[in-house]
Amino acid sequence: MAILIVLAGAVLGGFYGAQQSQTHTASATVLIDPLVGNPFNPEGRGDDLVNLETEAHLLRSDAVARLVAQDIGYDGAPADLLKGLKVTVPPNTQILDLTYEAPRAEDAVGRAQSFADVYLAYRQSRADALVATQTARINDQITSRNEELRVLTRQLSRTPTGTANARLLTEKVEAVSTQINQLRARSAELATGSLDAGQVVTPASVPETGPFSPTVLMAVVGAMAGLVVAVVIALVRARADNRIHHVDEVEAFDLEVLGSLDAENLAMVADRLEHPAQGVAAVTGELRRIRVALLTGDRERPFVLAIAEASDSEGAAASALAIGMSIAASNVSTVVVDATGQPNGPSTILPDATVGINDVLWGSASVDDALARVAPHLDVVPRGDDAMEVDDLFVAPQMEAFVDELRGRFEVVILAGSTLIDPRTRALVALADEVVIEVVESTTTHRDLTTIPDVVPQAASRLVGCVYLRPAKTAHRRRRWRRSSPTGPAGPSNDTAADTDGEDAAGPADRDTPAARTEPRATPSRYRIVLRGGARRVPVSGFGEGV
Repeated sequence: MAILIVLAGAVLGGFYGAQQSQTHTASATVLIDPLVGNPFNPEGRGDDLVNLETEAHLLRSDAVARLVAQDIGYDGAPADLLKGLKVTVPPNTQILDLTYEAPRAEDAVGRAQSFADVYLAYRQSRADALVATQTARINDQITSRNEELRVLTRQLSRTPTGTANARLLTEKVEAVSTQINQLRARSAELATGSLDAGQVVTPASVPETGPFSPTVLMAVVGAMAGLVVAVVIALVRARADNRIHHVDEVEAFDLEVLGSLDAENLAMVADRLEHPAQGVAAVTGELRRIRVALLTGDRERPFVLAIAEASDSEGAAASALAIGMSIAASNVSTVVVDATGQPNGPSTILPDATVGINDVLWGSASVDDALARVAPHLDVVPRGDDAMEVDDLFVAPQMEAFVDELRGRFEVVILAGSTLIDPRTRALVALADEVVIEVVESTTTHRDLTTIPDVVPQAASRLVGCVYLRPAKTAHRRRRWRRSSPTGPAGPSNDTAADTDGEDAAGPADRDTPAARTEPRATPSRYRIVLRGGARRVPVSGFGEGV
């Protein structure tokens, strides 16, 4: 899942980078000088730069775009040129930063430079037009005042000196002369005023790319972003489902871990049933740990052990048969009762058996009929007829009588249940002396473990410990079982055979088996073994010899 998210991020980043690499951006910087006839003009205050925003909008105007289209020979609509143009005004400056995006770098540079040059020329033309207009108006006024001055001067020369009329004409002549001088001064001011619209301080150019293309860089960035997202999702999921992912988490609940089994351990148990000559090779070190924990201490035999899964799933005490075989390997008479009610319980090794616990509870068969010998010192009681509804009979007196009869025949009775919340399993716990729960990696939750005393109070008081089960490495993995050679059964591999020890080969010397206990009768000499890879028949005679 995490790998897929990282790859998706890399692909999306690379796609975005590829899109970016298809466009080129050219940048240019224009310094604006105050100029008459424009928003930013000499009559404004030196620190008043608000009108520069107006200048920026003027640069993006259709009037400038038309001139740029003529300058570069663009045949399309002038307004289309404005789509790739962006203009910004850095705060407290007289600068206009413009950028232009185009599919080709040459077009981006040419258009950015043209906008900068044409805009300055446009500002200059506006100023020139205003100065020319104002100068023409002033010259017209000067000409009119000069004509008025000649008329007044002619009248004054004809008027006697010292008269009131002469004094009035003299004042008018002086006033007109003053106006003419002011108009000439204004004209001279316009002629000598600043006519610099500004300059392009940074010519248009496309920034150089680094050693890596935008596609590669964005792919790396996308992969890193995908990794971050994957980590976040993993953390959220882990916090949301709160499942057990390591055996150390179980120990945090003050639960004793009797042993840790994986799919390979359980497969070896089935392999032993397929190849009887391998003897106790299926009893691995972890199974021995579980066996020692159950058979040592002050625990007296016979005893009844209930095994159930802690999680709310369709579990069926996957370790029950393996634990039973491990105990039987020590010459301890053991029986495993498939009370799971699930098709994947211990009965899978005896699919041909039609008599089981369901038939015994209904009274249609005896305990002897239901027992099936699968190995020395190990019997299995299958489910029996699935058509029988026996859930209500698990709390009936015949169920207690059935368990008591098994207790009288075997040293260890293993009741394989399903989940702790199953009513059938609760009935089994009530009949058991000890309880072992299975914690399945990535399935059992913290809540499953903390609520055991509330769900099944008897399980908490009789709890011996738990068995940690690790599923197969991949969910889609399929086991391939070894087939016997035509000339004889395949022997164990070197590493498998090396797992046997002296105790399992000979059995404890001081094993105290009650003399009054009789071994249950053996079932017919051949059984059908069903593993996920198919069905087999193996002989019981000689099975596990030397144990």
